[in-house]
Amino acid sequence: MASTHVVLADHQFGDHDKRAIACAVNVAEVAEPDYIWLDGDVLDCGRLSNFRDRQAHIRLKRELEYAFEHFADLRARFPKARIIYKPGNHDYRIPLQLLAGNAYEFGDLAELTLSSLLHLDNYGIEYTVGRSLIGRRQVAIKHGSRYGMHPSINELRDEGRSGASGHAHKTQTYVATFPGARPMVWMNIGCLCNLSPTYAKWDAKNLHHNHGLGVITIDGALQGFENVVIHRGKCIFRGRTITA
Repeated sequence: MASTHVVLADHQFGDHDKRAIACAVNVAEVAEPDYIWLDGDVLDCGRLSNFRDRQAHIRLKRELEYAFEHFADLRARFPKARIIYKPGNHDYRIPLQLLAGNAYEFGDLAELTLSSLLHLDNYGIEYTVGRSLIGRRQVAIKHGSRYGMHPSINELRDEGRSGASGHAHKTQTYVATFPGARPMVWMNIGCLCNLSPTYAKWDAKNLHHNHGLGVITIDGALQGFENVVIHRGKCIFRGRTITA
């Protein structure tokens, strides 16, 4: 029996794009997912960054409030779907700041874990770290670590299998073919955050970022990949125009 996986990444609440998120969730409704992957950097944690003017960003408490609203919306619209939260490098700023403040002795307290701060249990959302394997372990879902012009190629080389990742904030699909073997496909999906980020000290027009999401369908040994580009809160998905 086929299963459908919707992959959303890089909301970076506090520096997010409301139209892109609304459009992505509307695409998910058309896809009718069995699984929704919140694939890292749902939070921005801008005030915890060592690379930015911290006062230029909203407080973490407000970021969390945005996230809670998103979680509640997803759960209301997809009551039967498994929703899985996978932290990314921005999310990890929270535990890293705790460690930097010599608060490591509090690390085992539930109230200070990332999953508890996100109140995931309140929304029936699962929490997992690192790479997840689906489709007979032939497809990987990960936040990703590759950037630059060709993140999808490098992520596939790292994994040696098909998969999807975010992190690079750009839509890119790479297909590797081998004689007599099944092609491998890697989707790097677009982001859901501001395309002209407040923290960029260079010309934001040269970032080559775009909005998007990924949809993966698994049916036994068969795998389908749909890498969706969202532009100004609109996209075309399976022959339909989807808007925010």
